[in-house]
This record gives sequence, structure tokens and C-alpha cells, in this order.
Amino acid sequence: MPLKYVLKKSVATIGPNKGKDVYSAQPAAQDIITFHSLCKRIAEESSLTSADVKGILDRLVNILSDELPNGKTVRIGELGSFRLSFGSPQVLNPKEFTVDQIARHRLVYVPSAEIKGIIARGKIRPGSSKLAFTYERVEPQPKKKPGGQPATPATPSDPGSGAEGSIGGGL
Repeated sequence: MPLKYVLKKSVATIGPNKGKDVYSAQPAAQDIITFHSLCKRIAEESSLTSADVKGILDRLVNILSDELPNGKTVRIGELGSFRLSFGSPQVLNPKEFTVDQIARHRLVYVPSAEIKGIIARGKIRPGSSKLAFTYERVEPQPKKKPGGQPATPATPSDPGSGAEGSIGGGL
């Protein structure tokens, strides 16, 4: 199944096209694998029941909630690791710094080499001009305005751009 994209219109703010309308590919929204479906699929590919898988994943969330605030990094095998991070404004004198200045908390996910390989497979392979991923251009789904009325899409309506079903680009 190809990765679906839409062409998004914007105005260039720098470079030779500054001030001009330009278009770039953006991933199109696709189906979501629900938690229930994920548990069921893992169960089908293992000796566990769907309820066992759900219980394990629920416990994983509990462990992350317990350990991340203690400054620990949690490694989850071939999935990768999770840790908390934060930032603060710069101060010239360390005596001016207070713990209240710590902000911008975020969860950092570092994928494993195996997960990074998914992205790497999308790049051009040595000696080949083809990509491992295929792409399909789709029309954007209009966003609903308050009150349920669809908004008008802000993308080109030229379906004859030659991009449908093409293979190209990279991640």
C-alpha cells in the first residue's frame, strides 16, 4: 500500500521564490490502528490473548509514568527508548537561575536501529534509482468548520500534474 500525500500550498518566505505560491508534499491522513486492533494483532502473532497484551501495555504505561519523572530512561527492546527532557532560559549568572525557570517539558523517543531502518528503507538504494516506498497523490479531505460545514481545501485542483501513483521523493 502506498504512502498517500497531498500537495499543500504556502507562500515562500525566503529564497528565489520568496513571496510566490509554492506547493509541497505533505502526508495525507490515513487510517488509525486502534489500541484494540493492536492488541488483537499482537495476540494473533504470539501465544498471548488480547487481554494479556492489553494488560502488558497498560502496565508499560504505568511503569513509564513511574520511572520517567525520576529521570530514568526506559528502553523497550527493538522499539527504542523514552526519556523526559526540559529546557530553560539562559542566564549570565548562575545565582540568577531558579528552578521555576525550567520549562518546555517534553517526552523524547529515540527509535532503535531496527525502527530507524524503516525510514532508511525509503531512501534510494545504492546502484538503484528506485525507492522502497511508493507514493500516491490524493485530494485533501476538507476540514469541517464549526457547525459541520466542510471548508474549502487550499490545495491545487489540477489532478493532471503527473504525480499520481508516481514514485519519488524521500524521507
